[in-house]
Amino acid sequence: MSTPVFLTNLTWPQAEALLAEDDRLLLVTGATEQHGHHLPLGTDNAIPLLLAERLSAATGVPIAPTLPIGNSESFMAFPGTLTLSEETTRTLFLELVQSCYRPGWRRLFVLNGHGGNRSAWEWVAALATKIKPDLKLYLTHWWREPFVQELVRERMGRTEGHAGLEETAMMLVAQPELVQRGDAVADDVEALPDTVWTQPDALRHAVPSGAFGIDPSQATAALGEAILQRLLDDYLPLLDGEW
Repeated sequence: MSTPVFLTNLTWPQAEALLAEDDRLLLVTGATEQHGHHLPLGTDNAIPLLLAERLSAATGVPIAPTLPIGNSESFMAFPGTLTLSEETTRTLFLELVQSCYRPGWRRLFVLNGHGGNRSAWEWVAALATKIKPDLKLYLTHWWREPFVQELVRERMGRTEGHAGLEETAMMLVAQPELVQRGDAVADDVEALPDTVWTQPDALRHAVPSGAFGIDPSQATAALGEAILQRLLDDYLPLLDGEW
C-alpha cells in the first residue's frame, strides 16, 4: 500500500501537476456531535477519513481537508455538539464543490460520515451537476450501504440507531484509543417520533445516553475491519471506473 495523498501537504505546483494527470478528488464531510458515552465527538469525521486514506493510498487520488462540522441541530442538548443550519450546510458544500471545479477537478468522490449532511449533499449534487454538466459527484454514506444495513439487522434485529454496533466497530479500527469500551451502553429505543428530532431537549430526555437503538457492546475491531474491507472492495472499482 502506498501513502495517502493529502491536498494540504502539497504545494500549489504539485497540486497543479496532479490535476493535469487526474481530475478526481476525495471529499470528506462529517460532524462534531455526541456519540454516546463511549465514542468521541469526532466519530463522523474519523470513519470517512479512514476510508479516504485507504482509497487514496490505493489510487493516488488526493484527499481534500475534512469538513468537521455539519447539521447536528438535533443533538444540541448534548455538550460538545457543534452545528450549522441546513441552509448554511448546503451553502458550505456548494461553495466547496465550486472551488474544486474552478481549477479543474471534475470528478468528486464524496465520503460523508454524518446522516445530518445527507439532504444537503443531495441538494448540492442535483444543483451543481445541472449547472455544470461535466461535473460528476459520487455520494457515499457508508452506514447506508445495503450490506451494512443487513449486517446490523441480522445481529440486532433493527437498523435505526446512533453510536451503535457498526459505528463502534469502525471506530475500533479508525481510532481505537478513543473508544471507551467500558462505557458502551445504548438506550433501548425502537424508533423516535419525527417531532423529537426537531426538539433537542426532548431528544436528550428520550435518549439520555445519546446512543440508542443498536447495542454497541458487541462491536469488535474484527467486525470493523470486515466492514471496512467490504466498503473498500465496493468503492475502489467505483473510484477507478468510468464515471
